Amino acid sequence: MNSIGEGPYCSAISPAPPPPTACSTPGIKVLDDVSPGNVDNDSGQNTPPDPRANIKQLYIAEPYMGAGVNKLVFQLNVAPSTGLGMTTPPPNSQRFIIWDRLHPEVSFDRWYVAMRTDVTGATTFEYGKFGVPIDTSGNEVPDPNSNTPMVGSADSGSYNVATGVITITLSTSKTETVQPGQGLSNINVRTYFNRPDPGQRSQNNASDITDNGLYTVVGNASC
Repeated sequence: MNSIGEGPYCSAISPAPPPPTACSTPGIKVLDDVSPGNVDNDSGQNTPPDPRANIKQLYIAEPYMGAGVNKLVFQLNVAPSTGLGMTTPPPNSQRFIIWDRLHPEVSFDRWYVAMRTDVTGATTFEYGKFGVPIDTSGNEVPDPNSNTPMVGSADSGSYNVATGVITITLSTSKTETVQPGQGLSNINVRTYFNRPDPGQRSQNNASDITDNGLYTVVGNASC
């Protein structure tokens, strides 16, 4: 309404959703392995043999958990198990989230967090150093630690059979105490379906693998 008079009524509107924030889960979308039109970005040898090895999205959050408690929460979305009539994740399978170290070592230039399953489908959640890529030039002796994870326990983890959501929580103190403004660079996710041998986990033999992404740490205090 103004000095000219009253205008026609507007149609019903809905407020825009709040922007994504690292302060609450699921957090910031770092990777999306699904194209517009709900088409999976999969091809060739990295086409998942089972939907539960099919990567959808990766989110990272840093919700406030108390003063000085700095943790990263990784949420990885894959296809659920219940839609296939299963009550557990696939046995002998792994889902790895990998990113570059700030200060790489000769044999270990990356960090990782992962969910593993044993022969019964029981889950464990871990983190650790990840070996350097395989040298394909033929000019060097391959590093025996290439693409090999060294194991430690994550703070916590869970897997929802109904939604396919994997959640892993890790203290930043376990990964070089990464600080606000620093990045988790070249993040990628790779899955391995029914691979009982823990051994090497290269991109060439992955059941599914994503492109690389970046997450910039915001820190506990920002939330």
